[in-house]
Amino acid sequence: MDPESRALPYNKEMHALMRGRDLLGFEIVGIGDPIGKGLTGKDAGKAIGLPSVDFQVAPRLAAALQGLRPELSRRADTLILGYVDELSRIRRKDVLRETVEMALDQGLHVFSLLALPRERYADLYEQAEAKGLHLYYPALSAREAQQTLASASQYPQVDVPVVAVLGSGPQQGKFTLQLALRRRLMELGYRVGQIGTEHHAALFGMDCAFPMGYAPSVEIPLDYYAPYLDAKMRQINQRKRPHLILAGSQSGTVPYNVSEPETHTLSTIAFLMGVKPDACLLVVNSIDTDDYIQDTIDGIRALCHAPTLLLAMSDKEKHVREAYGRTSIKPQPMSEEDSRRKLRHLEQKFKLPALSIASQADVHKAVEVVIDYFADKENKERVADAI
Repeated sequence: MDPESRALPYNKEMHALMRGRDLLGFEIVGIGDPIGKGLTGKDAGKAIGLPSVDFQVAPRLAAALQGLRPELSRRADTLILGYVDELSRIRRKDVLRETVEMALDQGLHVFSLLALPRERYADLYEQAEAKGLHLYYPALSAREAQQTLASASQYPQVDVPVVAVLGSGPQQGKFTLQLALRRRLMELGYRVGQIGTEHHAALFGMDCAFPMGYAPSVEIPLDYYAPYLDAKMRQINQRKRPHLILAGSQSGTVPYNVSEPETHTLSTIAFLMGVKPDACLLVVNSIDTDDYIQDTIDGIRALCHAPTLLLAMSDKEKHVREAYGRTSIKPQPMSEEDSRRKLRHLEQKFKLPALSIASQADVHKAVEVVIDYFADKENKERVADAI
């Protein structure tokens, strides 16, 4: 029987797990979310626009851990715990500790997206070990990085196409696109090497998780990003012999305003220097200005000498709200007409294919664009060699 898991809270990371269930090596049998977001009690699939599943979103952490159906409760063996730092702030207590304790009481292993350092939670690790359970969180330690760097010279340079999924900002669907590309390429019989920068990348079978996104747990200086990633790319290339490697970054690619440090993109630039893409797919927002999109395309070309093959866009539009001195961004669904109109504008303006991340047909087209580009490039190189 395949291992099975429960997940909470029901945020965008858990949405990705539900949308990409076919790419997981386990089954999700329960979801929990705090009351107040309007999701509790709803079918966990329908709540995010997916087909119905056999369980509802539980209203409390304890309910999700105990399982909504006895037969599911007996089967699940792992809790996938998302970002609960905001809950801890609101409730003024360590929700991470509280939830892990409940999971251990239920006899569950824990995969936490937030850091769960042994030096801070030594007692939880002792409890887990006494019960034969495991606590895990994605992290890149300095020691692991040193070991990888020390062996880098053993592997030759990457000799397969590298495609990067980049963006013009945060919360756009870049990871959703990476999963969709992975799925389609594997359906077509391609061996896919992949580096993901989301903490839960490894759950989808990606070859390397480089957790530099929200609440980053990469414990090496920025200067070491590029050499470390170069070494990992070589390892993946040599050990897996993929047909191509996908690499997905975080947030924006070029600063929106160099005078505002919060828009700086140093980690993304370092990531690009490490993975050295041959081509890029750029995810944009419907509210991005044409000038900023062009700046990003030009910036990608300048940074890594790679062309942007296409533009991709979510089916949601960002609405910026300011209240009590704080700015929040809330995505709202776009009508199909508005989405297609924006995509047509992008195609006409930038002379590139513009596709919807939410459309399976468009994802298939994106894969065709990638395959055709490298097939044409290889043919041109063969002609040049013959001449």
